[in-house]
Amino acid sequence: MQNKIDIKTFLLNNQIDFLILKNTNEFFSEYLPQKQQFIKAISGFSGSNATIIFTKYKNYFFTDGRYLLQAKQQLNKAIFEIVDTSVWQWLQQHCQDKQKIAMVDSFVSIDEWQKYNQINKNIILIDKKAIDPLEHFWSNTEISDIFTCADDICGATSWQKRQKIIEQHPNKTFFISSSENICWLLNLRGKDLLNTPIFFCFAILQPDKQVILFANIDNKKQLLLKKQKIKVVPLNEMTAFLNLFSTNNNQIYSDFSTTNCNIYNILLKNNFIIYKQNCPITIAKAIKNPAEIAGAIKSCYQDGIALNKFLYWLQTKFNKKESISEFTAQQYLAFLRRQSPDFFYESFDAISAFAENGAIIHYKCNPNTNLLMKSNSLYLIDSGGQYLGNDFYGTTDITRTIAIDKPSDAMILHYTLVLKGHIALARSKFPKGTTGSNIDALARFYLWQFGLDYAHGTGHGIGSFLSVHEGPCAISKNNQQPLLPGMILSNEPGFYLGNNYGIRLENMILVKEYNEDFLCFETISLAPFDFNLIDTKMLTYPEKKWLNDYHQLILQKIGNNLDEKEQEWLKNILSQFKSLT
Repeated sequence: MQNKIDIKTFLLNNQIDFLILKNTNEFFSEYLPQKQQFIKAISGFSGSNATIIFTKYKNYFFTDGRYLLQAKQQLNKAIFEIVDTSVWQWLQQHCQDKQKIAMVDSFVSIDEWQKYNQINKNIILIDKKAIDPLEHFWSNTEISDIFTCADDICGATSWQKRQKIIEQHPNKTFFISSSENICWLLNLRGKDLLNTPIFFCFAILQPDKQVILFANIDNKKQLLLKKQKIKVVPLNEMTAFLNLFSTNNNQIYSDFSTTNCNIYNILLKNNFIIYKQNCPITIAKAIKNPAEIAGAIKSCYQDGIALNKFLYWLQTKFNKKESISEFTAQQYLAFLRRQSPDFFYESFDAISAFAENGAIIHYKCNPNTNLLMKSNSLYLIDSGGQYLGNDFYGTTDITRTIAIDKPSDAMILHYTLVLKGHIALARSKFPKGTTGSNIDALARFYLWQFGLDYAHGTGHGIGSFLSVHEGPCAISKNNQQPLLPGMILSNEPGFYLGNNYGIRLENMILVKEYNEDFLCFETISLAPFDFNLIDTKMLTYPEKKWLNDYHQLILQKIGNNLDEKEQEWLKNILSQFKSLT
């Protein structure tokens, strides 16, 4: 591909030994607009997590455990060597002191740059437009289509949110580098991404609660925002504006994990004194208020109606021996979600994976991989929706794995181990102050006893009509954020047998007070598990009771929204779980 040759030329002309390119933009968005997907254009890799190190002789590709199988399928191994370690570890082993490392200044955070500087002091930061073959991917001039979310469904006015932040951090001026944080703070959403209702922006929150919003917004909407004490500055005028902007003593606070080095250098050149501080909006956004919690529950209810109808439809098709493809199933589930007048769009591209495709953790169906669901294997469907109603909004994420015809003993064993881990986490009670890393092992314990594991976190935070993946909370081996009442996360242990099948069971869970000293989870997703994949002899009585109670709740909440045949199907599932207790 021409891009690869041009990048080699760029390295030679600029005497660069290593060029590090991450699959991101200056806003560190997890997902990118189509026009900015330069890693996909260069390599063919379509996953969200990717870093490529280009050298004059070879290219090295890095991703995480979710995407390794996908990378092996999509990359040309003659051009890219897939490295199963971190970029940091690889550079420590391969970069010599005098070699020159180049990174795009707007694609690397201050924290990350400082970490890489420990390896090599010859790191140079370059402008993204300096890489000629990729220059056409960058544009900050398109107008963002933004809209306002009603204060009652947001749970507070934007002014109230700002006031709370400033009361906790008086006399501080914050540079806010997270678009999601800004959208939440201002009760605004946008359409810059396909599945996440945000618009790309930066902002400054001042001690008087006024906001300077760096975004491309049309004049009419700018006038409306001005009434809310929000001054809008186009993104391409941000540097010029900062030249004139001053704060008390020119002190400004910024989150070094989400602020890119280009902005950092602009602030430094304009004599700002920059203090490192975690953005206070991040934790405020993660602790859902009562309106946001109610919105999440109602969104899961709407989602549950679609999921139950979908699972019934699948079972009916399989009983009739009708052939269904991954794509057909994915499209039909999307159709069922759209029957809700409150459905906005999918919260991510659904993972509709049969048999060996299910072993690719973040598989995406395409014409070349689309499988017909034939007998004696497993089908995994991981999907979610964004919902915006008159009195609520929310984001959902749910995964079910079902058997097609007769599952093997191995499939039943693996499914049951994953289910036991899922239930263990769902039923857990834990002391206040517990972090996601403290309880991650609960979901892995039963798999571990068989020498098995999965290469992804057990759970991630979920936004309120925002990103389906939201920090700072997570249930994973390394997450140190204490879990707090009001946080909403996923509970999604899994198991993946390469070239055979994948299993993942995911519900959304709400962190709640259990008593004065302990917290617990409430499961808010509503879709049945596959009884045919459970070895009931491996279940304890508390696990059986949890399953029975959960399926009774599904029937109670969803039943009246199903037709007669669908209700009968769900009642039969419940009777199977009732028989266990």
